[in-house]
Amino acid sequence: MAGIIFSGVTKRFPDGTVAVDDLDLDVRDGELLAVVGPSGCGKSTALRIAAGLEAATEGRVTIGGRDVTDVAPGDRDLAIVFQDYALYPHLSAYENLAFALRARHREHGRMPRREIDRRVREVAALLGIDALLDRRPRALSGGERQRVAMGRAIVRRPCAFLMDEPLSNLDAKLRVQLRTEIRRLHDELGTTFCYVTHDQTEALTIGDRVAVLRRGRLQQLEEPQRLYDAPVNLFVAGFIGSPPTNLLLAPVAEGDGEVVARVGPWSIPLPAAVVDGRSHVVVGIRPEHLEEPRFAADFGGAVTAEVTVDLVEPLGGSTLVHFAVDARPATVPDDDAPGEGVDGAADGDDHDERGVAPASRVSGPTTMIAAVDARTQVAAGGRITLAVDTGRVRFFDPVTGLALGAVPVTADR
Repeated sequence: MAGIIFSGVTKRFPDGTVAVDDLDLDVRDGELLAVVGPSGCGKSTALRIAAGLEAATEGRVTIGGRDVTDVAPGDRDLAIVFQDYALYPHLSAYENLAFALRARHREHGRMPRREIDRRVREVAALLGIDALLDRRPRALSGGERQRVAMGRAIVRRPCAFLMDEPLSNLDAKLRVQLRTEIRRLHDELGTTFCYVTHDQTEALTIGDRVAVLRRGRLQQLEEPQRLYDAPVNLFVAGFIGSPPTNLLLAPVAEGDGEVVARVGPWSIPLPAAVVDGRSHVVVGIRPEHLEEPRFAADFGGAVTAEVTVDLVEPLGGSTLVHFAVDARPATVPDDDAPGEGVDGAADGDDHDERGVAPASRVSGPTTMIAAVDARTQVAAGGRITLAVDTGRVRFFDPVTGLALGAVPVTADR
């Protein structure tokens, strides 16, 4: 086993595109780290740099305490699994697995045929592909091909596994099945896994920790539940979770002897540390933290208001209720334009000292989503009273996009 450490790694392509930007990331020895982010965030490039398939422009990569920045890919003792299976079409599943051992040991002395056979069948049993060993890839389903591809990596017994969106070509049901198998495999093998995906649900369910990337930069590195409960900035809050967090720009006002954020029809109490002289804050409310009062007994404090329903989506276990409020949606500040406010306009005469539009402009219909109890009886065009769980509302600075009171992101948390 071996940990993988990225130290100040940057990848800049000849056309000036920066795919990975000063990345500091520690994949701990023996953990399964999920790396997630939208398309183009640099997650696959970072994985390829670890594998040696891409050269870092700046920074160092360490594997098991050894600097491998300038080491050839074949000498890094890593195994990589791609999304497109990468199997030899003319070889059977058995030969695909055995080939990995023969190729690996060609330069270090030939492995006995009996040992190759033992290891191939051991891995096949682990993956449940014993009955498929005589078949060629064209006779296998997508899930079976991916199991063979994983087996070819496992049979080598590398110090770490790199997985680049290995389930993205599979249907939804098979993805759920195989991600469970990958989690089980990791627990049985105890080897370091670095798992890249664009699917935040997959990242949360499979990883010991989750690293969120945006534009090549690490946004947050955290255990799944804490990442979900305490996003450090607007990007993470909006990206992690499905349906996404309701993020709205709210004016700060006095109400009933306390300072509140006015979000549509709700007045949400603000802690003093959040106010800190701000005229506006961004309020983050997850859909499941909006509920009919009769089903909100476990809310840690609640404020209620009545809204008009625009759309209802029954999901079986819950119901999604779409409705409009008179508030402006928050947008993620541009990392490359630090002078911009939450509305994406440059600071100027029509903004206050924190770069936020005046209260007169903080209005307009914005759609919110509530994930309510499935027993809720509601239809489009009807009215519903919703309670907000004020104990689980998150607040963000509208200019920087950072969570108010959050711990800064670090690579070793």
